[in-house]
Amino acid sequence: MKKLFSGLMLTLLMLSLFALTSNINFVNANNTPIKKIYVPQFPQGPNIDIFTQRGGKGDSVPSDSFGPKEKVIIYANLTYNGGPIPEGHVTFEIRGPNDISLTCVDNTNETGIATTSFRLPWLEPNPEEAFGVWKVWTTAYEADIVVSDTLEFEYGWLVELLSLETGVTSNGEWFTKTVFYQLDSIEAIVNLKSIVFNPKNICLTFLITDSSDTPIIYKEKQHLTQGKGIESLSIDLGKIPLEASVGIGILFINALTRPPLGGIAYCPEIAQSIEILSTSLNVDVNRDGITNVLDLILVARQMGWTGQPGAITEDINEDGKVNLVDLMLVADNLRT
Repeated sequence: MKKLFSGLMLTLLMLSLFALTSNINFVNANNTPIKKIYVPQFPQGPNIDIFTQRGGKGDSVPSDSFGPKEKVIIYANLTYNGGPIPEGHVTFEIRGPNDISLTCVDNTNETGIATTSFRLPWLEPNPEEAFGVWKVWTTAYEADIVVSDTLEFEYGWLVELLSLETGVTSNGEWFTKTVFYQLDSIEAIVNLKSIVFNPKNICLTFLITDSSDTPIIYKEKQHLTQGKGIESLSIDLGKIPLEASVGIGILFINALTRPPLGGIAYCPEIAQSIEILSTSLNVDVNRDGITNVLDLILVARQMGWTGQPGAITEDINEDGKVNLVDLMLVADNLRT
């Protein structure tokens, strides 16, 4: 009996220690740690925690974001001293931008979980009016105590194309331009925004059509976003083909969930107009109305020049340098 009593006292002592701390250290006779045990701590009394299928566990911890028309599932975990409370009444109050409101009530199951779900609205004619931060309050009444928790999530384009700019890089410096001659190099800078916590793989597609709506350049760029924030990406789109129709062309950019085929757009397409000019208009270096050997001599005299693209007429393809390419462009258009 004495041994049994001693065993019970030891058990109670150990339980008391577990209740007081979340880390138990065992040491040997030399007071050297030999083992460390982590003991999870649970809130005392009733407690409630809400989260979505994309996270948010913990007191007032936000969930990751949701995109257009996606379904949001909200869970409420109702406990007492860490154990589940079945058949508990849980109220969910949901508030979005522009006075969007939802109120739902659900009973917890045998594991203490109550749920509610809804699909995010797409309100015509201005669906983006529902974009922004949504907030959820959940409340329950247990053991004469009101318990509550809150959660926020952002609704919008998970990845959004903000803006684009066309131009060319010369000697490491970026120069914006929207007018290009046939055979000119063309580059683009794209600014995009991500509202998700975790990085996402995206496929950016670039399509240029000329004034006859004929595709003349198509490129793809794989990119892993850096999480929530704004990023700037650059891409070399190559050269405007010699056969491109002169006039106004358009650069279209899309952000897809995966490389084509089968990619889903993250957000609306963005586009920018560019003007395409005939190379033959650019090879008349001295602007006397004819391309001849005099133009060839002028380019030869400037061989090796570098500077702002198009700053001198000898920079035929306006890439910021005068070299053999410019000389060949003039030679190909010589008139006798």
